[in-house]
Amino acid sequence: MSTPSPEELSRFEKQCDAWFAENTVRDPGFMLPLTFMEVSTDQQFDFLRNWQRKVYEAGYLACLGPQNMAAMACIPNISGSPRGS
Repeated sequence: MSTPSPEELSRFEKQCDAWFAENTVRDPGFMLPLTFMEVSTDQQFDFLRNWQRKVYEAGYLACLGPQNMAAMACIPNISGSPRGS
């Protein structure tokens, strides 16, 4: 895999920004855990499972960012495995 050019990185950043603007739930109506160890309700579990599915189906392997999600970064799924399977 080659190093992406600045233009490719810029396009990817814009793609991520647009996806998060459209898909991020700002207030799910309940407290979200800070770590997976704090998931204590079915509501939290279902919300996070559905979020992870949505991220994967968008073609991302993982999304990482600070707690406030202001500078979220996405990692594309380059494994070759089909999305949604």
